[in-house]
Amino acid sequence: MTQKYILVLFSSSGGTGSGLSTPILRYLSQTGKVCIPIVVLPDDNIESAKACENAYNACAELMSIQGLGATFLLDNSNEDKFAINQKFVNDFDSFINLKHSSVYGNIDMAERKQILSCPGIAVIGKNSKAKSTAPEIVQSLHSGIYAKIESKNAYYLGISTSNRSLDINSMTKEFVGIYDVFSGISEATTIAIISGLQWPMKRIEKFKNKFEETVKNINNTIIQQPPTIQ
Repeated sequence: MTQKYILVLFSSSGGTGSGLSTPILRYLSQTGKVCIPIVVLPDDNIESAKACENAYNACAELMSIQGLGATFLLDNSNEDKFAINQKFVNDFDSFINLKHSSVYGNIDMAERKQILSCPGIAVIGKNSKAKSTAPEIVQSLHSGIYAKIESKNAYYLGISTSNRSLDINSMTKEFVGIYDVFSGISEATTIAIISGLQWPMKRIEKFKNKFEETVKNINNTIIQQPPTIQ
């Protein structure tokens, strides 16, 4: 993975990350390597209008870059940012290092690479063995640390499950345009990943709305009446 894939993790709300990461990704996307952006979105409820403007511009720039792999949007409005970072590391590591030994099926490394090479948004869901029904797995994809899924259009679905009786067909009905499904059997937990999702434009527009509304309020505040000449 390290020779062909480059993971670029950065905060979109400001600083070096939001300023330099997108030009770097644009350059790297032309090198033949698969670049996987991992973008931290600000909590627009508590962070500044400037942070939201930076996030909006960073996302807009990312969407214009051709040749990127899967993009993960970690949303700080969902829970504590430190917990989000740790959970993503754990979930991503679990997916990359899947270990199968079942005769019922495996997700091999080539299939994992296909999932991560797919452009668009990706999310990972992780479930315990006791909560690995189809509805519970779908729920884990729709909730958690990522920006909420806004469209059912997707491309790849990967499921490593401890539930041998899982109805995968019922899961594919939750999404539109699934090109391929990769599945395997694990012993302990269930890892599901979906890639090729459309960008969550409603979430991104919230950043634009916040900074535009703030600028409007500031302009209204600083407008002064001309002095009255006696």
